[in-house]
Amino acid sequence: MDPFIAEINLLGTGGGYGESIVIHLGNHKWIVVDSCQDPNTGKSLPLVFLRSRSIDLSQVKLIVCTHWHDDHINGISELLRNCPNATFSFARVNDQKKFLQFVSLDYEKVKSVASNSATSEFNQCLKLLREEKRQAKYSSADRLLYATEFHELNINVYSLSPSDFSSELFDQEISRLISDFGAPNKKLPKQTPNDRSVVLLLKLGKHTVLLGADMEVQDNPKLGWLDITRNSQIVKSFPRSGYFKIPHHGSETGYHEEIWNKILQGKPLSTLTPWNRNKKLPTEKMVIKYKSLTDNLFITSPLTVSLKPKRRDRKAMKIIKEFNKSIRESRFQYGVISSKVDITKEGSKWSTSLSGTSSKLN
Repeated sequence: MDPFIAEINLLGTGGGYGESIVIHLGNHKWIVVDSCQDPNTGKSLPLVFLRSRSIDLSQVKLIVCTHWHDDHINGISELLRNCPNATFSFARVNDQKKFLQFVSLDYEKVKSVASNSATSEFNQCLKLLREEKRQAKYSSADRLLYATEFHELNINVYSLSPSDFSSELFDQEISRLISDFGAPNKKLPKQTPNDRSVVLLLKLGKHTVLLGADMEVQDNPKLGWLDITRNSQIVKSFPRSGYFKIPHHGSETGYHEEIWNKILQGKPLSTLTPWNRNKKLPTEKMVIKYKSLTDNLFITSPLTVSLKPKRRDRKAMKIIKEFNKSIRESRFQYGVISSKVDITKEGSKWSTSLSGTSSKLN
């Protein structure tokens, strides 16, 4: 691997199984953002990807969990376990004691009733950190998560969120959930909009990268994208980004013109993963919008997935009806978008290669 070439690999699974980003920062240093699993093998896909490239896992320096949803966290404990020098980062909490109490309570509940599977995954990460005496690093607005330097090139990874106000609201919600937790069969809610999702800004030598996670837009300027575009000092101090991982599967809730006018270069290389469960993302309207903003728009798998089930023999259908009428067929479509740039030259262009089900949309 050329130490002066940065490489961003967006892994997407189609059908809503999840996404992950595996990044070579330069100088053989790697970070991983989020994790997803192969539904057929249960393996952590970013870990499989790193091993397929014969990457020294001790050179993975940072693993970021952008938010606590299944499609971004599944398999992350396996990844963390195999990367001994990686710092684990997730959204900051003000009341750490109460948060850990909440996680432990939900983990106990996972054993007896339906709950978010992400809780079990997250608990395994915390257990691993305790056993190996590894320190977590909380993501928050304008925080430096990782830094290194070589050949007078600065490599910095910053979190741009969540905002302080978002963390205050989360602490209040945790208090309510703990007090109500004894209710039978209570399933923990998924928070929307995703104002606690961790947006990352990477300074890679002469280039800047914006990774949007699932951050959404809210009317309150202290939350979501508006807090980043209007209040981030890091955004104001660095050049505009030439690479953009489009947030929240290209949904309308993840779009705001201020992102494109204040943080991104004109017509940046843009990548996204689709969502094909229940509703379909991105919509045709948003695909047209993003095509108007960039000449290089890539997606990890097709926009639509056939929902028509495969034909099964009568015996198989009888077993399904008898034991699990709600069984769903796996819609696993794995694609990787790999983008590279020379971090020593300010004007160098990104080059992109595609594998699996990934494709260019314009």
